[in-house]
Amino acid sequence: MTITESTLRRIIREEAKKALQEMPYAGSLGIKKSSRPNWESFTSGISAAGPNRAGAEKYARSGRFKTLAKKHFDNIPYGVWTAAIIGDGSDAGVDDEPEMGKRGAVLDLNSEGRQLLDRLGFQIPAQIGKNDLVILYSAMTTEIDFLATPWMVLHSIFDSNRMSEELVPGYRELYSHIAYGADTDDYDESDWDGDGEEGEEGDEDDDISENRDVGDSDDDDDGDPLAPLSNLTDRAKEFDAVLSALTMNSARTSQIGSGADILPEMMCQELITRGGLKINFGPVRDNPKIARALRELAARVKKMAADFRRNAQGKLIATAVN
Repeated sequence: MTITESTLRRIIREEAKKALQEMPYAGSLGIKKSSRPNWESFTSGISAAGPNRAGAEKYARSGRFKTLAKKHFDNIPYGVWTAAIIGDGSDAGVDDEPEMGKRGAVLDLNSEGRQLLDRLGFQIPAQIGKNDLVILYSAMTTEIDFLATPWMVLHSIFDSNRMSEELVPGYRELYSHIAYGADTDDYDESDWDGDGEEGEEGDEDDDISENRDVGDSDDDDDGDPLAPLSNLTDRAKEFDAVLSALTMNSARTSQIGSGADILPEMMCQELITRGGLKINFGPVRDNPKIARALRELAARVKKMAADFRRNAQGKLIATAVN
């Protein structure tokens, strides 16, 4: 039997699709289009460019999304599924406006979560495990700074002081402290949204140094070891110092545009890269207060990431990427 070139290409495509579906990344539950009109984004970049629902849908269906999802979500020790809503996510409670729901809402996957997915029209495959994680996200633009990559989907969960205490105890307070200052734990983020970028892990040959001998520092301000990192949004010098020590791609390419993105990017690197969080203390060797605070922050990130891995099992998490 002779196989034509076109038949061979078709077989290769089908086998590649089958292989993708069998990869440890559990897969996509599908894509649904919101019937609601586009909401007025508070993010200036999106407001200026306008929505691109067709592009957002195309990317969510793309092989590139699947490849990155496998690369990143394979580092979480149970099945991770994604479900995308293209456009306004109010129906699912994933819109970023407080009257329409909240980013970071958490439901038990095996009860309320399945009911919500069913109401939205998502097909729930038989192989979905009771301890799997489903991330339900909304997206409506393809602007490079806001593209709903798998990394940015996870970043969006952490890019808010509305993080569920059920998932990560203490995260809200830490996020507010690092982003806006020690006295802003109840900061209302409804009229502001950061412009987090995709961050990949650094190159394998990075000079990642532990540098335990960073020097002694004076007593930390008010007994708070993280005082040097408080309100990085408004402290350019400290922000630049922290950025110089981070090793994810968004930091290496100066794509992190705000202090509000520091903690989410650290959480993403710890959770969904092979090596986890890596800090290069070389650039802050002569800044012992920043080095000590970074070491403390890294320890807290690792603990919070462990809390997330443990508590996100069997959950549906709703989030708005853009």
